[in-house]
Amino acid sequence: MQRAFRLEPRTWKLIALAALAAAAAIGFWPYLAPALRLAAGGGVIAFLLDPLSQRLCAYLKRPLAVGVAILGVAGALVGLALLLAPFMARQLGALADAVPGSVAAVRALIERAAGFLRDKGIELGPLAANLDWNAVSGLASGALGGAMGFFGNLASGVSSFGMMVVMAYFFLADRENLLLRLEMLVPLAHRALAVKMAGAVKRELMLYLRGQALISLIVGALTSAALALAGLPSALVLGAVTGILNLIPYFGPVLGGIPAVILALNGGWQRVVIVLAALAAVQQIDGALISPRVMGDLTGVSPVAVLLAITVGGSVGGIAGMLFALPSLLILRISLRVWAQRRESD
Repeated sequence: MQRAFRLEPRTWKLIALAALAAAAAIGFWPYLAPALRLAAGGGVIAFLLDPLSQRLCAYLKRPLAVGVAILGVAGALVGLALLLAPFMARQLGALADAVPGSVAAVRALIERAAGFLRDKGIELGPLAANLDWNAVSGLASGALGGAMGFFGNLASGVSSFGMMVVMAYFFLADRENLLLRLEMLVPLAHRALAVKMAGAVKRELMLYLRGQALISLIVGALTSAALALAGLPSALVLGAVTGILNLIPYFGPVLGGIPAVILALNGGWQRVVIVLAALAAVQQIDGALISPRVMGDLTGVSPVAVLLAITVGGSVGGIAGMLFALPSLLILRISLRVWAQRRESD
């Protein structure tokens, strides 16, 4: 027997307060957005570091355990960056230097195609002759920079990232009190459901992130090796770009392959074919062997929903929005699933 669904007066008050808060947030969004971005970034970092800090809490007091976890991870990342930075910088310079030669190769290819069509009686008109190749070179450089822009964004956002790390420390150090306060904000009638929903989201999202991180690392390593065998001089950088962008379903491999194809143009169409074949082979290995074994059917999300989420994320936040699109969709799916199970059990 189904019972009538009614909201308590306190719930209606909370809904009204939430509506007022949403209206105020929309009005003051330009001023609130930076703070919200820092809080969201701190929350993401805290979420990723929570398993390590929880393990360390078995041996250390929580504030010290959180500090050791953050310093340990930061030290490892800084050491890796210092180790790879000179080599990566040289490879990035090689990529930038390759753009003019790649544009010249494209220009020669178009001119040959135009000559072939002209011999067949097909005239392209002034389009090919009057094409501004300086502008084309700028567009190619822009495409290269767009596909690899997260490196520059990371370098220019060091101070913001530092603030996020500080916020993550306080989130983790005061974890129990913070979770208790958040729990108390939920009406008593829905509190158990909210706790169950949060637990399911945390458990499945952590499994997804671990699996995707492992897949990204493997795909990046395979891509670097394949491109090195193909003779590209910046294989490590290109592999890192492809591995990170592989986190974006469907579009990620295409975006990650743009810099490799641009660089391969310097070696002629034979080099382009080899590079495309290498990238396709890595993606086939990923789709047939790596992802099924690592992830299984963990996501279970419709491809149409994934495409829509990526499109919305790209329009809102560019490549960063596309990276966060699928995790956001998973959070929504898990929450709705827990809610549906609750309704079925009533």
